[in-house]
Amino acid sequence: MLILTLILRCPYSETDDSGDELQNILDSDQAYDNGVLYPPEHYLAEASQLDVSRLRQQRYSPKTLKRLEEARGYWDRYCLFQGRDPASCFHSLATAEEIVRYLKGLFSWRCDLRRGKNGRHTPGIRYKSSLETFWKCWHLVYKQETGNGLAQETIRQIEDVLGIIAEEKKLLLVRRPKATMYIEDVAEFARVLLATTEMTFVSGWLRIQMLLFCQLAAITASRPQALLDLRYRHLELRLIRDPDGGRPRLFIYLTPEFTKTFLGKKEPYDLKLKDELLDRFVFCQAVQEAHGVRLALEKQLTAASVRYRMKRAGEITGFEQVTKPYCIRYGSAKAFNDSSDVTNELQNVMLQHSNINTFVRHYSVGIHVDAQAIVRGLTPQTKLMRFACSMSRSIDPRRPFKLTKEQSDSVNELDCVRMLQDKVNELWKSRDQRCYEYEEAKQQFEQALDDTKDDIPCQKCSNEYDGSLDTNLKRQNRRCTYCKLRKRCKRAEVQHKRAGQAYQRTLRELQSEKRQQRNRMVRENLERYKNDQPVIDSERQLSGKMVDEEVIDVLQRSGYMTPQHLILIDTVLTIPATTVEAEYRRRIAAINAVTAFCDVEEGAPSQRTICLPKKRAAPDVASSTHSKKQKHSLEDETAVVLREAIASVQVDSPDQRPEICFLCVGNPNLQLAKRTKKYHDPGSLTRHFRRKHVDRLGSGFRGSQCNVCGVILENKMHLMNHAESKHGAVSRTPL
Repeated sequence: MLILTLILRCPYSETDDSGDELQNILDSDQAYDNGVLYPPEHYLAEASQLDVSRLRQQRYSPKTLKRLEEARGYWDRYCLFQGRDPASCFHSLATAEEIVRYLKGLFSWRCDLRRGKNGRHTPGIRYKSSLETFWKCWHLVYKQETGNGLAQETIRQIEDVLGIIAEEKKLLLVRRPKATMYIEDVAEFARVLLATTEMTFVSGWLRIQMLLFCQLAAITASRPQALLDLRYRHLELRLIRDPDGGRPRLFIYLTPEFTKTFLGKKEPYDLKLKDELLDRFVFCQAVQEAHGVRLALEKQLTAASVRYRMKRAGEITGFEQVTKPYCIRYGSAKAFNDSSDVTNELQNVMLQHSNINTFVRHYSVGIHVDAQAIVRGLTPQTKLMRFACSMSRSIDPRRPFKLTKEQSDSVNELDCVRMLQDKVNELWKSRDQRCYEYEEAKQQFEQALDDTKDDIPCQKCSNEYDGSLDTNLKRQNRRCTYCKLRKRCKRAEVQHKRAGQAYQRTLRELQSEKRQQRNRMVRENLERYKNDQPVIDSERQLSGKMVDEEVIDVLQRSGYMTPQHLILIDTVLTIPATTVEAEYRRRIAAINAVTAFCDVEEGAPSQRTICLPKKRAAPDVASSTHSKKQKHSLEDETAVVLREAIASVQVDSPDQRPEICFLCVGNPNLQLAKRTKKYHDPGSLTRHFRRKHVDRLGSGFRGSQCNVCGVILENKMHLMNHAESKHGAVSRTPL
């Protein structure tokens, strides 16, 4: 039996093997005089082409460069707002007084800005620290454009301006709160993420992938983006003999390309991965195809997806703070700092910090020691203080992160929403009227084409006809009916497009306003809940429990789960066995359950709530035989239902229209109820086939296989033709 061990290799400078290659070139006949590869003019040209003013940009990370581009975008918008050229404005501010005054207006405008990129709503700046970050980014942009930074006296004056603006705009002087996610918080978070059905994934693989991401982030304290960049070629599997004589252990080394380590004299055996997996991402995306979901290992999982999933899972868990990927890094860094085995130098290497000041300023959030006990000479209550500073102290799944149906419907009665709704209704009528006028003009224009074929057109539209033009000047210069109808049709088309654009623009404003009002209502509910239940929170903190019994009951409520999901929860969340052999069997069962769950398509979140039992009583010997017979009967019934569904989707004539989707019935990863779902009529099946399968096929679809017939479907057109001719699923939609 193999024991899995995860090791993160520490950075270590590699030796460069390019010197041997260069020496081989120099030894060959390709070298120039004096043993160099090119003439002197080549190196002088390289030196003259170097732009020294752009060198500082190479030291910034992609995330920092993105922030600089955002600051440059705000600068451009403000300069255009003032009627000045953004490029020349950097150099036109000659004196320090002009710079300070102009930046005073820029910072004030940035705080008052309510529309961001593409006209989207933005809440503006609420913290002074955010304004300071914007100022630092702008200063870096200023250095890039001018080549020099501002003088120290000017910088101090601008810092005073920031204080004035913070007082005028009533900005919060405290920094944005940072939550520290200890290992206990990660364990509770992972338990809820594993069992919840309030948040579902396209594929079970994505749920397991999110759990792996959280565990790797907690163990390695890596930055979130660094984990997302992990590829299979960064993994090294080595089977190492235990020096104490135990079982061999499987070591998984996380080896980025710029690091390496010394493995020691343990005689490891390499376990090679397939070559086609080396450049694939460990954390990948899932794409929708004709027959279901496909894991796209070539597509990297986005950071925005990870942030949203963690935020939503934190709300389901009941954390009061917003759960972010960096919260796990904060907790792991805090654990490294508290450990006596990790020195400051080793901590800097593990966290990739230049010095310990980075941790002190940005990672050490708050004071987590029992200061009163230390001053009084008593034994510090370490466990209680650790729990009081953790995210688990605020766990309450009843926290109203979502609106009820009545609260959500009440948004439609607000004055601002009703005003926009009336405007949308008016534009909708105007769009339909313009559409009717355009169709009428188009019909008259097409009719005029047939009526004027034998007539002599004017000079302007004579090229539309194949016949020769008569030389009658009066008939040539006279405006014919064809020209009038053509202009009318073009005018109606332009008006129709403008009406449609105005309708879509106002509709987006209405949807945005509703979303803002719902978010505002959620914030008000959370604030009201926080103020109305301080006693409950205090009792939970003082009880010393991670989660009280009432909250546990709420956490154990879940919607309908697939059988694979139930088996996964039962095997993973079971109590460890008492013997080594039983523990190995439990781990093997958990691994098999995870493997079976990865291919499951979970579907939409279920609204039903059922209470799962905490423990399952073991069946007695007398009832075991009856249970086995019942299980076999259920399996036989399932096979019969599936066989009948497969037979019903195979048609012999074009007139037959089944009511079961042949792609769903051929997808083994779906639940049986979804595979054999019978729609109301063939029209309902057509709508399902279009929305669920045809419309989700992108331009990159390169074919698949029909699991019912075994036919290879080469492209989207082939799929639609096969669906209509062999399975009666009609979908004549434009491609």
